Amino acid sequence: VSSIFTPGNYYFFILNFFDIQVEYIHPAVEGILGCKPEEFSFAAIFEKMHPEDAEQIKRKESAALEFFYKRIPPEKIPFYKSSYTFRIKDGFGGWKSILHQSIALQMTEEGRIHHVLSVHTDISFLHPLPDDRISFIGIHGEPSYYALSTHPETILEPAQDLHISDRERDIVQ
Repeated sequence: VSSIFTPGNYYFFILNFFDIQVEYIHPAVEGILGCKPEEFSFAAIFEKMHPEDAEQIKRKESAALEFFYKRIPPEKIPFYKSSYTFRIKDGFGGWKSILHQSIALQMTEEGRIHHVLSVHTDISFLHPLPDDRISFIGIHGEPSYYALSTHPETILEPAQDLHISDRERDIVQ
């Protein structure tokens, strides 16, 4: 079913958030990144990541922690997925644009995230521009927050540089 809703080829993994270890990686990672599932790790991901995006990923993940642990109540965490993009070198020497989406699968009684499901979708064919923003998509009626800043001075503030045409404004209204 998920292949119907993803905009490109994808793989997914389950992350143990306590020790930052991948507990499962789907075999499709080999076709997208050119690495075998047993070679997949966060160290390997950071080694292959585009140099301009590596620092951004840290800021995006910091913004996600800020959102989940300081901006919403713990009981709302399972009703949000985080979403952002990054570039990574594939096993063939080219660059792939990846749409990263994560959602909490398991929480502790104290409201801490224990396991996360992450889906990485190859969106290279869309030719997205590098982006330093993060979005939080609400599920089951929760509001969504799009294109939030990851800069430490403006963390989680809405984009100020969105240019909306008159027609787009009419459609939204």
